[in-house]
Amino acid sequence: QVAMSAVTVHIVPYLESVGVPIAVAATAVTGLTLCSLIGRLVFGFSGDFTNKRYLVAIAITLQTIGIFIFAIGLLNDSVFKITRRRQMPACPAVITCQH
Repeated sequence: QVAMSAVTVHIVPYLESVGVPIAVAATAVTGLTLCSLIGRLVFGFSGDFTNKRYLVAIAITLQTIGIFIFAIGLLNDSVFKITRRRQMPACPAVITCQH
């Protein structure tokens, strides 16, 4: 949960720093929130009928995959249209910065 909270807190300032309009950055947070809501409802309902250990393992795996996709996207110019002349304001937390 800490990793997802960190993404939610920092995604708008990061996207603004790379030139994404604030309305689009806010939409990203809305998307994260809606996906979280849907996931909580689905996993909560499923928890009544299946083994909760498996559901927790699936939820953590999905969050981990999402964090890695986000981290890879930060390094890929085509995702956020970052120009090579512009330095990234911060390195992703899951990837070691190379200086």
